[in-house]
Amino acid sequence: MSINGALMSAVSGLNAQSTAMSMISDNLSNSETVGYKSTNAQFSALVTEQRNANSYSSGGVRATPSQNVSTQGLIESSSSATDIAIDGNGMFVVTEGADGEELFFTRNGEFSIDADGYLTNGS
Repeated sequence: MSINGALMSAVSGLNAQSTAMSMISDNLSNSETVGYKSTNAQFSALVTEQRNANSYSSGGVRATPSQNVSTQGLIESSSSATDIAIDGNGMFVVTEGADGEELFFTRNGEFSIDADGYLTNGS
């Protein structure tokens, strides 16, 4: 194994930890954001192919994000009559614009009535 291979193995570990710390920072900064789902780091080892018995090629590690968009969040009480929540599986289907052709899915049930009498959410 060369010096470069040893350094690259160590650098991949540092990069993976940096990625995981970024995910933790995002989770903390969005902890009060309505409808935000946390992101977790999934670490995986990188194993390299050994081409011959006389040399060694170092591996490394990688952190990939795992977003929890389908998990149940906390249901909080509200004083608004238009706020609704889903307990369990499912999402609200919302549209953008007057034509309503483009569909979006959300778990954010914080709705209000706009000037035209339509239920709208913050997005």
